[in-house]
Amino acid sequence: MSLGPKHPKAIKDAIGSLLFLGRVLSEMKDFVNAERVHVQALEIARDALGDKAEETKQCLQSLVGLKHRIKAAAANGASAPPSGVETDRGRS
Repeated sequence: MSLGPKHPKAIKDAIGSLLFLGRVLSEMKDFVNAERVHVQALEIARDALGDKAEETKQCLQSLVGLKHRIKAAAANGASAPPSGVETDRGRS
């Protein structure tokens, strides 16, 4: 038996895979693509499972963690975030 693209297990597996890819990209300091993949996972989770689903909450937590890693990388000065990545620096 194969799972279709709308099957909850297939959706959850896809979200998990995207979050893993986002984490790998952030470890490689590719913050632009890491953020893009995290947002994609969040959109899929919200659309398919709803805002209250555990996977949606996990996506939000992961995106917040990514934002913290981006800010830390910018603060350390070792490598500034690539252009196109927003940090809270300069915001009031």
